[in-house]
Amino acid sequence: MSLPPSDCNHCEPEPTDGVSTASSVWLLALLLAVATFGAHFPAVLAGYTWDDDRYLYQSPLTTAPDGLYRVWFTTEATDYYPLTRTTFWLEWRIWGNHPMPYHVVNILLHSVAGVLLWRVLRRLNVSEPAAYLAGLIFAIHPVTVESVAWISERKNVLSIGLYLLAILAYLRFEDDGDRRWHRYALVAAAAALLAKTSVAMLPVVLLLCAWWRRGRLTRRDILNTLPFFALSLALGLLGMWFEHHKSISGVIVRPEGLASRIAASGWIVWFYLYKIFLPINLAMVYPRWDVDGGRVISFVPLGLLIACFAVLWYYRKSWARGPLAAAAYFVLAMGPLLGFVDVAFMKHSLVADHFQYAAMPAVIALVSGLLAYPLTRTGARRSSVTWAAGAAVICAVVLTLGTLTWRQAQLYRDEESLWTHTIALNNRAWVAYNNRGIAYAKRGLGDRALQDYDKAIALEPDRAQSWNNRGNACREMGDFSQAIHDYTKAIELEPDSAGAYYNRANAYNTRGDYREAISDHTKAIELRPDFMDAYNNRAIAHFYLKEYEKAWADVRVVKRLGGQPTPDLISALTEATGRTE
Repeated sequence: MSLPPSDCNHCEPEPTDGVSTASSVWLLALLLAVATFGAHFPAVLAGYTWDDDRYLYQSPLTTAPDGLYRVWFTTEATDYYPLTRTTFWLEWRIWGNHPMPYHVVNILLHSVAGVLLWRVLRRLNVSEPAAYLAGLIFAIHPVTVESVAWISERKNVLSIGLYLLAILAYLRFEDDGDRRWHRYALVAAAAALLAKTSVAMLPVVLLLCAWWRRGRLTRRDILNTLPFFALSLALGLLGMWFEHHKSISGVIVRPEGLASRIAASGWIVWFYLYKIFLPINLAMVYPRWDVDGGRVISFVPLGLLIACFAVLWYYRKSWARGPLAAAAYFVLAMGPLLGFVDVAFMKHSLVADHFQYAAMPAVIALVSGLLAYPLTRTGARRSSVTWAAGAAVICAVVLTLGTLTWRQAQLYRDEESLWTHTIALNNRAWVAYNNRGIAYAKRGLGDRALQDYDKAIALEPDRAQSWNNRGNACREMGDFSQAIHDYTKAIELEPDSAGAYYNRANAYNTRGDYREAISDHTKAIELRPDFMDAYNNRAIAHFYLKEYEKAWADVRVVKRLGGQPTPDLISALTEATGRTE
C-alpha cells in the first residue's frame, strides 16, 4: 500500500491509478453487490431469528401509528437506536410480517458498506486492486453473516454504511478544504450513531486516518474532530443509559472484577483476529470464558498484544506503518465492546461475531494489500508469472470465503438448524436450548420443546424466560398445574414480567379459575398499560363471572388501542346484555 510523503502539507486527492472512470466504478460496485448477494443468498430465504419478532411484529414501537414518536422521544425502547427502528417502522407498513424483504434490505446495506469501504481506502491512497479486494472480502466474509442474516442486527449493517460515509466525506473535506463536506460528515456521523452507538469511536478513527495520511497530527486535526467527539460523547452516554437502565435493567451481566475485565480484553482481541483469519466453527453464542484476574497467566494474551504494539510502534517509520494503523483501528473500533462497558449480550458470551463487524475492515484491508501486492508491482519487478500466481491466490481466497459464507448463511434457514448448530459448538448455552425449544413448540413438538426447556433450566435455573416458556409448553399439553407452577417461578425471578402474569392468567382462564385470571391480567395491564390481549382475555374472564359491564369496559379499551376483540366474545356479550358496542 503506497503512502503520501509524511511531510506533505496537503493530502493528495483520490488516486487515479487503475480503474477510475465513473462508469467503471459503478460497474465494479454492481459486481461487488452481486457477489455479496450471491454469498449471502441463503439468508434471503431465512425466517426470523431470536429477537427479530420482538423488534418487528410483536413490538408496538413498530406496529403502532405513533411508534416513531415513541422511538425518538420516549424511553420505551430497550435501546436508543431510533434510526434503525425507524427503518423497521417504515418497512413494516410496506411488507408487514414477511421476513424475506427485511433480509434483502440487510444484504443490500451490507453490500453498500463493502462499496464504501473500497472508496474510503482509495481516498486513503490504497491501490485500486487492494482497496477493491478489501471491500469484496469484507462483503463476503463469513463473520459478517450474523450481522446480515439476523434481521434485528440491521443496526450493524445500517450504522457501518453511514459510518464509512462519514469517513469518506471527512476525507473529501481534508482534500478539498470545502466546509460543506465537514458538515456532511457530521450529519452522517450523527445518523450512524442514531443507528447504533457502538461506532462512537469514529472521531478517534478520523484522527488515525489523518496520522496515516500525513504521519502526524496537527492542532487543526484536533479542532476539526471536536464536533465529532462532542456528538459521540453525547449519543454514546445516552446509549449507555438505555443499555444500563432498559436492556440490562438491574441484571448482573458480568460479576467479574476490574482485573478480570482487563485480562479478558486481551483474550477478546486475539479471538476476533483468529476468527477473521480462520472463519470456521462460527457460533451464534460462543462459550462464556471464566477469566481469573488473580492469575498472572490470564494476562498473557494482553501482554502479547501490548508487545506487538510496541514492536509495530518502534518500526512505524518503515515496514510497520500499515500494520500499526490496522491494529490500532481494530482495537479502537472494538473499544466499546472489549468488556469494560456492560452489554446485555455479554450475559451469554463475552464475544460475538456481530460485535466485531465494524472493526474488521482495517485488518481485511491490510491482508488485501498483501494479497494484491503482486498485481500492483510495476516495471522490471513485475512478471506475468507473478501476476498470475497472485491472481490465483486471490481467486482461491475469494472462492473459499464465499463458500464458507454461503454455508454459514444456510444455518439461518430456520431456528432449529441455527440453534442445533450452536449447541453442537457450545453445549453450555442455555439460551440455545431455550430458543430451540421455542422453535420446537412452534412446530407442535411439545415433547422436544420440554426436553430443551428442562436442559436450559438445568444449566441456568435463574432465567425467568426458560421457566415461562416451559410453562407455555405445559399449558399447550394440558398440564395446567405444572404450567402455573412454572409461571409462578418466572414471576418470582422477574416480578415485572407482564408476559408471565398474562400467561399464568391464561392458564387460570383455561382451568376455570376466573377470579385468579382477572387478578393476573390486571397485574399484567399495570405493568403494560397497552397490553391489548390482556384486556381482551380479562373481558372473557369477566364474562364467565357474569360481570358484563366490566367485560364491555375492557372491550372498549381494546378497540381504543386499535385492536379487535375476540368475535365470539362480542357475540356472547351482545346476546347476554341485549346490546352491542
